[in-house]
Amino acid sequence: MVSSDLNVLDCIELRYSVGWPCNIVLSESCHNKYNLVLSFLLKLKLVVWSLHDACSRLNRIGERGLASINLRVDLSQEEATDK
Repeated sequence: MVSSDLNVLDCIELRYSVGWPCNIVLSESCHNKYNLVLSFLLKLKLVVWSLHDACSRLNRIGERGLASINLRVDLSQEEATDK
């Protein structure tokens, strides 16, 4: 994953309109902070998903590799007993 891949998520933001009196507390700067938190959490979720995907792929490759190693060991043991 390239860092620019994470920047794709910056275009997602949460927008909503708040009426009076809530708009006193939930100002525009508050919306901006919420969007920063949302962006960070989305990026974090993407990183976790990517790591999980990479781990799963490596495990599958490792299982295939172990199977072929075990097969080679079994074949070489059979050849040794045949002699």
